[in-house]
Amino acid sequence: KEGKEWKSKASADGSIVLRDHHYKMATNMLREINGRRTFRRVAEEGLFEYELSLNYEAEGVTYKARPDFYSPINGMVIDLKTTAAISNHGIRKSAYEYYYDVQAAMMTDACYLNKLECWKVVFLFVSKAPPHDVRLIEFHPENINAARIKYLNLGLQLKQAIELEDFRSKYPDEVECLDLGMDYRE
Repeated sequence: KEGKEWKSKASADGSIVLRDHHYKMATNMLREINGRRTFRRVAEEGLFEYELSLNYEAEGVTYKARPDFYSPINGMVIDLKTTAAISNHGIRKSAYEYYYDVQAAMMTDACYLNKLECWKVVFLFVSKAPPHDVRLIEFHPENINAARIKYLNLGLQLKQAIELEDFRSKYPDEVECLDLGMDYRE
């Protein structure tokens, strides 16, 4: 995926962006993903990293969703995710930890607001460990509705905190200040 760690090109100075073992892992994952008929069909007909904007003017909050693949022909959004555990428990844990339900709600709403046909938002989970098992997961509609409320509330809280210029003091347990130092780019 562009912009992510899966680049295997050499950088401008000739250094390798992806180490051999990561390249091998990514190649093996890709082989497993391409073995899925649904993914192949969407990838052939779809738009990659298609940016969708959500703009709720009443609240003045702008949200963005960028699914990995959108297929206007199939009305399907597919977002790729790697996971340490491909079991139901492992996927639930990842979904909770990384807000995948919120991402699905945002992508669903973005499609609707942009007048795009979208019948399904599906996550394609790939196990990080060999043999890189693959599962296509769609979240239950009740989870999507609850996540929609969650992201709208979080967006409004963030907007209010920014407007009050009081973000760090309002959420001290969640926001840390890290001094990178002057030489952190070296």
